[in-house]
Amino acid sequence: MEADIMAFLIAVVIIAVLALLFYTRRREHLHEVHKDVELKQKEKGSWLEEKYLSYGEVQDLQQALKKEIEEKFEDEEKRNILIEIVTEWAELRIKTFQDRRSWVRKPEVHDVQTSIKQSHGKIQHW
Repeated sequence: MEADIMAFLIAVVIIAVLALLFYTRRREHLHEVHKDVELKQKEKGSWLEEKYLSYGEVQDLQQALKKEIEEKFEDEEKRNILIEIVTEWAELRIKTFQDRRSWVRKPEVHDVQTSIKQSHGKIQHW
């Protein structure tokens, strides 16, 4: 009789330990998921706050800034440095705009996908 009670108590303790382990592991996993979701929401929010400029808008703003710099700065060295900075900024903005708009049509990605499909076809025929 006492052996049955001891076996029952041991089984209850084992089940309780397993339940506790399962609960804590699940809680840790949920915490990780919540952190990931929060991080993605912050990233998405930062993308929404970013000002998007089209190619033409960047060109217009670049020309306006260059004109303003040429009018306001008499020191040629400073003027050239600022114009260089504005030009580099414009090039980066244009590259960002083109990358966002044409990521589907990138030839490098298309070539890789085509070669993968061709390799897959060769493997199937083999």
